[in-house]
Amino acid sequence: MENTVPSSKTTENNHDQRDTSASTVTSASDRSSKVLEWPKLLGIDDLDLQTEQLPPLHWLAYECPEELKVTLENTPPDITKIVNQSILVGLYKKSESSDVDSRNRLSVATSDGQDRPKNDSASQLSRLSSVANSHSDGARSPSKLSLDSSAIKKPLGWIASKTPKPGRGLKEKMKERYTFKECASCMDDILDKNLITANCQHKYCHKCFVQLVNTAMDTERLFPPRCCLEKVPLRTVLDNLSHSQRDAYKLKAEEYATPEPNRWYCPSANCGKWIPASKLKKGTSPNSKCCPYCRVAMCALCRGLTHANTDECPQDFGLEATLEEAENHGWRRCYSCRAMVELTAGCRHITCQCGAEFCYTCGVRWRTCSCTETDQQQRQAEIETRRLQRDTEAANEAAEIAAAIAQIERMVREEAAEREHLEAEQRRIEEEEARDREFKRMMSIADKIRILRTALTNVNNTQLTMILTRHERVALDLHNKTMSGTADFDTGRERLITGLRANQRQRMDILAAAHQAELDELSTRHEDEEDDTFLTISRHLKNNQNRDARQKRIIDKLKAQHDAERQDMLHAHNTATADLDNNNSLELKALEAGLASSYHASREASLDMACKLSQKIVIDRSWFSVVFDKRWEMLEQYRVKLIASEVDIDELPIVETLPTELVGDVPVVAVVPPAMVSEEQPPMSPVPSVRSEDRKIVPDHDGESARGGSVKRQEEVRAKKSATKRWERQSPFAAFG
Repeated sequence: MENTVPSSKTTENNHDQRDTSASTVTSASDRSSKVLEWPKLLGIDDLDLQTEQLPPLHWLAYECPEELKVTLENTPPDITKIVNQSILVGLYKKSESSDVDSRNRLSVATSDGQDRPKNDSASQLSRLSSVANSHSDGARSPSKLSLDSSAIKKPLGWIASKTPKPGRGLKEKMKERYTFKECASCMDDILDKNLITANCQHKYCHKCFVQLVNTAMDTERLFPPRCCLEKVPLRTVLDNLSHSQRDAYKLKAEEYATPEPNRWYCPSANCGKWIPASKLKKGTSPNSKCCPYCRVAMCALCRGLTHANTDECPQDFGLEATLEEAENHGWRRCYSCRAMVELTAGCRHITCQCGAEFCYTCGVRWRTCSCTETDQQQRQAEIETRRLQRDTEAANEAAEIAAAIAQIERMVREEAAEREHLEAEQRRIEEEEARDREFKRMMSIADKIRILRTALTNVNNTQLTMILTRHERVALDLHNKTMSGTADFDTGRERLITGLRANQRQRMDILAAAHQAELDELSTRHEDEEDDTFLTISRHLKNNQNRDARQKRIIDKLKAQHDAERQDMLHAHNTATADLDNNNSLELKALEAGLASSYHASREASLDMACKLSQKIVIDRSWFSVVFDKRWEMLEQYRVKLIASEVDIDELPIVETLPTELVGDVPVVAVVPPAMVSEEQPPMSPVPSVRSEDRKIVPDHDGESARGGSVKRQEEVRAKKSATKRWERQSPFAAFG
């Protein structure tokens, strides 16, 4: 029986739009991508499924969602037939010859899912996506399937390997330090405590380690020192070098840290050292520098030795052009610092930044020439005349070039315009004749396709809303149940731990009070013994010449005995306190272990429920993604057939799409994974073949039957609504509520 729901009024305005040509039609893939914007679900935030990422193997083994069978009351017959045909499993299957191989590969994949370890640290949704990808790849290559299965188990095994291991005792560690181990470089056996350990756990003796550092310092591509492609820590390097070696290493690190174009090296063959920028000295001339180690003069431009008999560097390739430009503008060059100077106002007496004075007219030292202000004015006039002449020549040349280019462009435009005019006229005549023949037919096809697209969009949106509502409801119920259980567990855990710690503090206070009482009693007894001893030795040593010395020795000996006795008692107290602390720690760890075991059990149950829910959501969304694309593909094929048929609008056929024309990409076998079979939820059966003649197509509102409003039609609508509600109540996901 066909499921129908009332049509939405929000889409009626779409019927006012008209397609003027086939080129203005929106592609089916764009429409489907706008529909399938899957939202995040509460409690299942990492469920990230894109339409192009859905593997086609795991969802065809299950029945399609009932929402995909729902249509609207005013759905045209063409769209109803497309909806019915789009959920046929035969559209997505290959030939029967490949079913046996795919069944074997899929059985192997489902058997791997039975060995899934119980672990709440690994994401159930990530495992689900990995299983789906392994099913998709397994249909093509068994080797890929085996790799994907191992990839699923790898995160779980990694987490299991992180369980704490019992630590070794101090005796074993000390024993290991005094064992002989092999140097990774010279292979000599050396005490472990005398070896230097790198990050990769390779061990070096001191001689080989220094050689490793020296080799890295000599070759820049090997710096800093590495072992197994891992850098040796700077602290390890510096701690095992002498003072001079440490300074050399720091200097070499600073050298290699400086970009190569910015480094200065002494050009002298006897020196050749790297010169830090902070130690570079100025030379005797502006274009020279001085080495701080050997005092050799260097050229500041080429960084070689200074050039003999000239102040200019031969490698300064732009100097001649600069001098020519300076001559054209009348600039002068300082005879001392060789800087360019321009006179903008004032007399010809120039004072450079370096302090040198010279004549701007001839450029020689001031007061060594016979130039006058008249000579300067005459020179300035000649410079201005040459400048105006150059500007005039450049302007004339640019004008001639522009005129020639404009003439050529005008001729090209005229020829192109004439040619385009003739071509456009010819095209206009041809297009006018074609439009006269095809206008009525194309407009009729466009109107029909527009109506069908609007109807298909309404059906897709309605089905999508229904499935999203169901997913959100079951996800919210599962999330609330999980959060409630977590809150109860946290409250009970806090109560137990608080009670245990209060009990431990009480026992610790009682022990401290007992220790303090023993110390007070010991102090009182010691004072009494000192008093008795002092009185006894006073009477015994009376009238003795060395009375004071002997009395002091006896008192000191007694105090030493008292101090030893007090230290013994304090040691016993500390031992008792440490034992009590250890006992308290063991009690707390035992309580934490019991609580963790209880939490893991409850967490695993919640994750299993989330895994089942996520797998169902993946299946539903996979069905929706592929079915929606298939519907737009079928409608587009129908449009193409109408355009290519070249028949009149009255003879346009109804949509006909055979399953053999739309072959899927992979073989499919209806096998139920064990993870989906449970006591609360029975295994789903494969999707049955649906024949369009078994479903009742509801006529459009434009038909005569829709205008009648008969009682029989109203009863049918009410029966379909009640059937839809009954299906929602009997959904397998009612157990998650």
